[in-house]
Amino acid sequence: MIYYEAINENRANNIPAEFFRSDYSHMKWYNDLNLLLSHTEINITVLPYVVHLISQRIGDKWSGKVYIDHENVDMVYKKYGGNIKTASSFRNNLAGIIELAQHRDEKLLLLSYASYFPEGVALTGEEADMQHFAGCNYASPVSIWGEAEYVAKGIQVHNNELRKLVTQYHPFYLDLEKKMPREPSFFCDVCHLNEPGAQYFSRQLAEHIIDQGLLK
Repeated sequence: MIYYEAINENRANNIPAEFFRSDYSHMKWYNDLNLLLSHTEINITVLPYVVHLISQRIGDKWSGKVYIDHENVDMVYKKYGGNIKTASSFRNNLAGIIELAQHRDEKLLLLSYASYFPEGVALTGEEADMQHFAGCNYASPVSIWGEAEYVAKGIQVHNNELRKLVTQYHPFYLDLEKKMPREPSFFCDVCHLNEPGAQYFSRQLAEHIIDQGLLK
């Protein structure tokens, strides 16, 4: 099993600290998912779930509860993204994955996250940003995660949490952040790779898997 992620959770940071929830239930999708998972009787009857759902919707409306989307960043709240509130959630969730793998005696490979933020460039999420990357047909503007500087900060915070867990649990580990060259010819945007970048990524990963004997 391979774990490679450190950017998407940054969306959860784009909210004032008082509204942030460590289980990400301040994001509507996670709130609805948690509600659904809490009703184990749903295969028999949906009535308790429906009642709970309706009562929650009424309560949210009455209290003015704030939710953010798990895919898009609210322009009003993106200024709060510099406070990386997801660090402990990221760490706890990943620790759970590591412990589960160890309990099952399964091999788990953790990768630090590679990204590319052009030095001296203030990325805005506009089309003009693309001149600093490889010119792919499909690319994601950094604004889908938040303000560029906050997204970069969040990735580093999450990578640091991952490295702490590597020290604590000693899983298989590849520091891909250090292996991947930070150059525009490899990146479609701040995190997605073009074909040459993906080939380089794959070679580093394959060589590490072979060297560590992970296929045995």
